[in-house]
Amino acid sequence: ELGITQDGELYLEYRGRGEKLQQLNEQTLTQALQRLNRPGEQVVLFLDGHGERKPLGVANHDLGRFGRALAKVGWSPRPFDLAADARFPAETAVLVIAGPQTPLPADAVTAIVEYVNQGGHLLWLLEPNDRSGLQPLATALGITLLPGVIVDPDAPGLGIQNPAFIPIADYGPHPITEALRAPMLLPQAAALTVQPVADWHATVLLESQARSWTETGPLDGPLRFDPESDERSGPLTVGVALSRSPPGGAGPSTLRQQRIVVVGDSDFLSNTYLGN
Repeated sequence: ELGITQDGELYLEYRGRGEKLQQLNEQTLTQALQRLNRPGEQVVLFLDGHGERKPLGVANHDLGRFGRALAKVGWSPRPFDLAADARFPAETAVLVIAGPQTPLPADAVTAIVEYVNQGGHLLWLLEPNDRSGLQPLATALGITLLPGVIVDPDAPGLGIQNPAFIPIADYGPHPITEALRAPMLLPQAAALTVQPVADWHATVLLESQARSWTETGPLDGPLRFDPESDERSGPLTVGVALSRSPPGGAGPSTLRQQRIVVVGDSDFLSNTYLGN
């Protein structure tokens, strides 16, 4: 009746939804429980059409490994091009903007800002010298992208040859980062400043080391912080979480928050660097 086909197969059922497991270990069992616990299909839209990293792509710069990890715990990653469909599907759980390489059309920018204004969740992965044209979104969130690339003079002492590959060891107090113990590595990251607007609450997630700075000159020569330029010294904010009660008076319940995360790097989730 359950369609069991091999000895030792496990059948899980929760709230009328069932799933079979043939490979039994802690990871597969935990992932199956996470999938069953999510009500219906949870769609993660990855903005597409402007050179973004692809959630199912296999190229080094794509996010295929990340997309497969999402699918294992019950999320459905999909590319989404606003030029083909100007409206966000009703089943959208979160929108991901992963490093556009060309400017977005004005109507696409307007649609994304409206999506956020109406309570949509967002993961925004920026890059130094961002070319997306999403400044209206940054303004609406109180986010400013600082010029330059963060460098860390202590990186070579950690065995990291490229000073623009910065270690992050300081994590903010947030559910996203509370389980992180080991340092993470961000290649070619940008710094952010955050001045929350309206009713947004901000928590710093990722912060560079104290001796880091935003280098605005070439990276292939001797590097030195220039206090007379636009360069900023560390520690620098690299990732921030924003939350607020949903627009429309839905109430302050922590189970009904609009959530946005902005990170000044998208390389760290790519197929090349995710393992780090």
